[in-house]
Amino acid sequence: MTQPSKPTRNAASTRERILSVAQHHFKVNGYDACGLRDIAADAGVNVALINRYFGSKVELFQKAVVDALQVDDLLSGNKDTFGQDIASRMTWNDFDDDDFDPLLAFVKSLGSPAVGPLLSARLTDHLVPAMARWIGGKAAKERAALILSTLLGFDMLRRMAKLDSLQNGNRKAIVALAARTLQGYVDGMPEQGDRSRPAKSRPAKR
Repeated sequence: MTQPSKPTRNAASTRERILSVAQHHFKVNGYDACGLRDIAADAGVNVALINRYFGSKVELFQKAVVDALQVDDLLSGNKDTFGQDIASRMTWNDFDDDDFDPLLAFVKSLGSPAVGPLLSARLTDHLVPAMARWIGGKAAKERAALILSTLLGFDMLRRMAKLDSLQNGNRKAIVALAARTLQGYVDGMPEQGDRSRPAKSRPAKR
């Protein structure tokens, strides 16, 4: 008599489920306040399976959050309208609770001794250089870093600190001001001798 075959585990599906649950936990609580047992329970797996698939909590965070931090979406538009496009986008309503937001996970985990260096390295080695290559020109890395600092600071104060003056009631003014700042970083400083640059007034001769 043939024995019934045991149901096989779909490894890829299980791995993706663990990643999805981990992303939610890291977004809500940050790295240090997350426990692998809680992630395993919500994913419906044993903690040992998380270690089997990812090796450790740090490596799980690497796959779930660090690797998800990208700038490709920011750089998909036109350089000439970057400031307006991004300023408009960053002032829309907050993400739904079920959406994964790597920026929140980033901000809530940056102070962790365990993964803070990973996040800093992601900025230094990947995000800033990618944006700098797209911007081009002089001081591209510095301009790219200023763009990211503006976006991260805005996101933290608006969605985490709930700063009233950055809420949607002031959206028109916020978009106009932020667009000007962001576009200035993209355009960079005008070259010396650029006629578009206002000339310094000379003192009148006596």
